[in-house]
Amino acid sequence: MKRKRSQRRPRQLSVRRVSAELSRRLEVVRRKRKLSLNQTVLDLLSSAVGLSAQSWVRRFVGAPEVETAGLEKAVADMRKVDPRDWV
Repeated sequence: MKRKRSQRRPRQLSVRRVSAELSRRLEVVRRKRKLSLNQTVLDLLSSAVGLSAQSWVRRFVGAPEVETAGLEKAVADMRKVDPRDWV
């Protein structure tokens, strides 16, 4: 019995012969975005072929972007550090 598309496992790819310069630039982008190298490469490849990168909420919750905007804002507010908490 064939699996439905939604049940298929993601594919794994290997990239060989990555130049030192490309590796260095990917590392710079990775640090800026504060993501893993794997997620950084997936996001860059997705945008390069015309797929929009999903927000972290949409990736993990699965809700449409419109519904997740409020949650992303609330979480961003919670991540702000109040110096008074560290006295």
